[in-house]
Amino acid sequence: MIDTVRMIITRKCNLSCPYCHADAYNKLDLSKELSAKDWIDGLNKLPDLKKLIITGGEPLMSDVIDKTIELVEYFTAKNVKVKINTNGTHMCIFDNVNPDDLEFQVSIDGLPLQHDKNRGKGNYKKSVNFIETQMSRGNKVKLKHVISSDNLYNINYVVSLAKKLMVQAQFQVTVPIGRGKSYDSVENKDIINIIKSNGYDYRPRITTCYRHLGVGGITASLDEYGNFIACPQLRDFPTGLNITGDFTEQEIRLRLKDIVGDMTCDTYTL
Repeated sequence: MIDTVRMIITRKCNLSCPYCHADAYNKLDLSKELSAKDWIDGLNKLPDLKKLIITGGEPLMSDVIDKTIELVEYFTAKNVKVKINTNGTHMCIFDNVNPDDLEFQVSIDGLPLQHDKNRGKGNYKKSVNFIETQMSRGNKVKLKHVISSDNLYNINYVVSLAKKLMVQAQFQVTVPIGRGKSYDSVENKDIINIIKSNGYDYRPRITTCYRHLGVGGITASLDEYGNFIACPQLRDFPTGLNITGDFTEQEIRLRLKDIVGDMTCDTYTL
């Protein structure tokens, strides 16, 4: 059964991060992206839906915020948990949503200078303020750090920041697609060694993604046009199925299996 959907609500973004796997930027035509009604009609075909992950692009920027709010309010009213992946530069308060039903994942690239180098002057303060504001309202917040060869030694700063803000930290290495092609790869052992070398008495929990291997519930990923894709990092490998059309879960499983085989992806949670 499909119990979780990860949807790219837009590829448009107010930032232009140098490692962005989606190659997202501000000047994009939104006319062909699905409307809120298209998303609602399509996602209602999934009777077992329990969690909706909204990513981008930037789901909270002014061009798409109305669509994001409509989807969040509609699906949380149906007891679907919603998580929004955001850069934290656009403050948005969801007054009509129970904080227990809404989670945010906010990107932090490391030290303030490193973060603002990647994302623009003053955006570190905006992102931290976003985290603190949402936490004060009772929303769960997770801090996401994308590790590249440029910011590898910022890991421990991010760990300390997460502890200070009392949020969970999650790490993922840069994906060598989109603008991320220009970065050197980072090894798992390098990440663990840096954390251990600074005296932390715990190790990261490494989670391997098996969601495309046809076992149990699966996470379906959809691009901004409603196409079923392997995952947001593998958007260039479509299944040929669309949320607005006819499909079966078995078709999705088989086509995902054909695309990704036994390939997996690791994330690190502290």
